[in-house]
Amino acid sequence: MSETGPITPANIIWRDDGTPFAPAYDDIYFADNGVEETRHVFLAGNDLPRRIQTTQNLNVGEIGFGTGLNFLTLCMDWRRAEKSQSARLNFVSVEAHPLTREDFLRAHQGRAGFRNIIEEIIDQYPPMHAGVHRLILTGNVTLTLIYGDALKSLENYEASIDAWFLDGFAPAKNPKLWSEDLMREIARLSSPGATIATFTVAGAARRALIAAGFDLEKRKGFGRKREMLVGTIENTPTIKLKAAWFRGFTKPASPGASIAIIGAGIAGASLAHALRARGFALTVFDANGPVSGASGNPAGLIMPRLDADTSPIARFNVSAYVHVQSLLARLSRENHGLFHQCGGSLIAKDAEARARYEKILSINPLPDGWIADQGDALTFRNAGVVDPPLLVRTLLGDTKVRIARVKTLMRDGDQWRLQIENDDSELFEFVIIANSADALRFSQCRTLPLTASAGQIDVFQNEPSPASIKVCGAYRSPLANATGKGLAIGATYTEIAPGATPTPRRSATQQNLDAVAQFDDNIVQNLSPEYSTPRASVRCVTPDQTPIVGPVPDWGHFSGAYDGLRHGRIMDYPPAQYEPGLFVLTGLGSRGLVTATLCAEIIASQIAGAPPPVAADIEDSLNPARFFIRALKRKKARHG
Repeated sequence: MSETGPITPANIIWRDDGTPFAPAYDDIYFADNGVEETRHVFLAGNDLPRRIQTTQNLNVGEIGFGTGLNFLTLCMDWRRAEKSQSARLNFVSVEAHPLTREDFLRAHQGRAGFRNIIEEIIDQYPPMHAGVHRLILTGNVTLTLIYGDALKSLENYEASIDAWFLDGFAPAKNPKLWSEDLMREIARLSSPGATIATFTVAGAARRALIAAGFDLEKRKGFGRKREMLVGTIENTPTIKLKAAWFRGFTKPASPGASIAIIGAGIAGASLAHALRARGFALTVFDANGPVSGASGNPAGLIMPRLDADTSPIARFNVSAYVHVQSLLARLSRENHGLFHQCGGSLIAKDAEARARYEKILSINPLPDGWIADQGDALTFRNAGVVDPPLLVRTLLGDTKVRIARVKTLMRDGDQWRLQIENDDSELFEFVIIANSADALRFSQCRTLPLTASAGQIDVFQNEPSPASIKVCGAYRSPLANATGKGLAIGATYTEIAPGATPTPRRSATQQNLDAVAQFDDNIVQNLSPEYSTPRASVRCVTPDQTPIVGPVPDWGHFSGAYDGLRHGRIMDYPPAQYEPGLFVLTGLGSRGLVTATLCAEIIASQIAGAPPPVAADIEDSLNPARFFIRALKRKKARHG
């Protein structure tokens, strides 16, 4: 399992000449000519100057991000190279002890060529917290930083890497980064024909790489190093698949592929934002237009969902909260009133809740400083209130939106035909179903266990705003406009039939007032239902209260290939098969404003053939097939 919790930053001693030195490993990060060494060892060693010009989607992996010098050099040369305008660079690097923001900036003082790249990285610099962090840079570049132990991290990751930079400290000083176990993981994550390059020719490194299946060659080293190593792996190792039902192949989209997104709420808008950054041709369909559902509420909370464990779902919710915080910080600069970072409190209503909060605190679920214990409450300084309609419009940007209902999806050759109302139809290479519980209208999604829940919030526009959010089952919060006026309270939960339209009710307003009075009687004393502006909408919920994210399974294949699970058969099951080019993002529940953007980034990576922004067990916990597989296993438990 991947690590979780705060992570220890690198301890650096800065020598008089500006060289960063790591006392824990008795080694330097780089010398004065570090850029030239990177070009010689890692770029030329992997034949990247040529491959950049001819490769449409280049996935590069690295062991030891360090100061980021290798990435900065590659990114700079990538941007300057003659290549296809739609070519993409996806860089993944593992680092146990990242540099602080201040040390990262100091490490590259005076390197003018890196200035723009460094500014983009600093703008999204991840907190010192274990896990996978995704940064989106200009020039069709993604940087994925995995903070944690290299072996543990890669054991819980899935990717297809084309070139590797092996740049840990020397084998004699940091043998963990040159172990046979780690090299086997590197081989497992390599695409056929993948290359490696490293500065060392130490025997331990050579033996580990050979044992993992790499063919090695010594080449002239850089500077005072006489030799270096390069290598290739033509046939990646055949490894028994763990959870084969989640290990299927989805064909990546070609550059500029046509993609239809069904749904223009927070799910569809997040998808549009993630996919537009990758240059795809998008059309969003919605029967009622953007923000017609729950995403049209006048206020929405950005608060973390915290579990008292380190399960994949618990870690997903933390990653989603960290991810959306970074995105909102950037979007808010150009969109006044989008996000009011007012802070929030989660109040313990009884001793049982307090005990649960203590257990949550013991596992350090959030980055340092993001959570505080106030005795009867947990407080979150980064929490806030978003304006959902403004957020959706911002994420949609200039994406084409058609106000039309898609009635059916049918495979037509190697494309999908969308049958639209008024007997219109259009063809797309990829389709993503992101229309909440209405996904059940499509035959490909009727196996999914989705239910609908109606909820009402109430806004008192002329009341003084509270300073921050308070949550204790119900919530009360200011509005995102931060004008000092406006109060939102909510929210009710009522079952509703799929497709039904909820309506605001005075009784629901009173229910919200009564719920808030349980923990903040002062603020509701002067509120009357008649002054409320209520809004009712539908949430889409799954049995495990976790979104459904990923390719739509070929249910016929699943029924036959994994039937042995009903009988508890232990065997080598085949990899999963999916409906080609069909994906789904739904089941966001009441936390879609927090989780949708990371879910969209997962799907965008799957479609683009890029490394994922989350660990493998998190991706599995969101997979649309998980309920089907659990049902098969339960039949074995009942009848076995």
